[in-house]
Amino acid sequence: MSHALIIGGSGMLKEASVWLASQYDDVTVIGRRKKKMDFLKHLTEY
Repeated sequence: MSHALIIGGSGMLKEASVWLASQYDDVTVIGRRKKKMDFLKHLTEY
């Protein structure tokens, strides 16, 4: 699979965002809060 676009994926959907990041080559997450986005980024770094 190549790319996933997730809107609002840093809040309630963060588990789904982490799973999609493990399944797709590229994942784009759009969120409002930098703190939540930074935490999501930390969760997906290998």
